Amino acid sequence: MKRLILATCSILVLVIVIYAANCGPTDPALAPAGSTVTLGEDESIDFDCDPDWDIPTSCLGSFRDDCLTSCENGLIQGSNTIPEDLKTQFESCQGAPAACANEICNNRAGWMEVCAGDIGLAIRDQIISTPGSCGYADWLVSAYVQSGGGTMGLGAPLNKVEVEWIAAGGELYLIDDVPGQIQPLANPYYAETDERGISQIKYHTALPNSCGQTLSYVLAADIGVANARETFDYAAGTASETGGDTVADDDSVVADDDTFVAK
Repeated sequence: MKRLILATCSILVLVIVIYAANCGPTDPALAPAGSTVTLGEDESIDFDCDPDWDIPTSCLGSFRDDCLTSCENGLIQGSNTIPEDLKTQFESCQGAPAACANEICNNRAGWMEVCAGDIGLAIRDQIISTPGSCGYADWLVSAYVQSGGGTMGLGAPLNKVEVEWIAAGGELYLIDDVPGQIQPLANPYYAETDERGISQIKYHTALPNSCGQTLSYVLAADIGVANARETFDYAAGTASETGGDTVADDDSVVADDDTFVAK
């Protein structure tokens, strides 16, 4: 009888342990031998060098914004750096100072006259000396994990498999994260595939901020038995060069997967 009670208690304890293990959190599985991981094709974007301001077209939005601010503040504050013709327009303007300054500097392009001299050179120098001053490109990258072999050489998607994301340059974020409003993820970052065998990450990369500059970023996905990498290359031409895919001051450019968003 005593042995029967002990045996029953042992079975009960084993059942409780198994139940607790199944109900608790589970770690992502390691990919079985022969599994594969696939990323998108390498990406490359070329930016022209603006001949008027000697900055990449990726910087035109930032440059214009800074010049516009200098123009408006200078008019309102009566700065001696503002050209006399703009001061005359401001003094004769009927309306609130802020509205008049915006009309002259923005709608009448007075910012271009303000930045034609030393102010423009100072703003340009500040831009080219500050990484990320010309914005960022966010890439939504997908890693597809599948088993080896299968019908016609195609494997089946593997869900709940651990994927190690490793970035060389740039920062990692979750898909819904807003860079600048939240800290980046750890690098490397460990995730797991969904029911489609896919793990996704947002890759935050700075755009060129000086003519002649080239930037190269590498993002890798490792599943232990296999790995893949994707490169993102940006190049800013010199003033004598033309052509390339230009991203200027439009911060809402979106493409297909891998999705590119200029920030």
